[in-house]
Amino acid sequence: MKARATRRFSIDGEEYAARSFPLLDEASPLPEGLTEAEQAVVRLVVLGRSNEDIAGERGTSVRTIANQLQSIYRKLKIASRLELVKLVTEKRRDR
Repeated sequence: MKARATRRFSIDGEEYAARSFPLLDEASPLPEGLTEAEQAVVRLVVLGRSNEDIAGERGTSVRTIANQLQSIYRKLKIASRLELVKLVTEKRRDR
């Protein structure tokens, strides 16, 4: 089995590895107004999963995941995966 590279990103000038975020449990706060399917996608995005990984785990197509992400971005008035991770992790910290 091929080892996957850890996805890295920067939030407010700080470098993070996607796997360094604590797991979100079912009680973790998520933005309001999302469907259950969108909430599931958000949780997987925060864990650093790619659209392909999410589609495989959810048993759906990559296109469906991309459409759900666009819907999430629109509802939350954000433009990227990075903004989504930042929003969710800030909500978790405020808990």
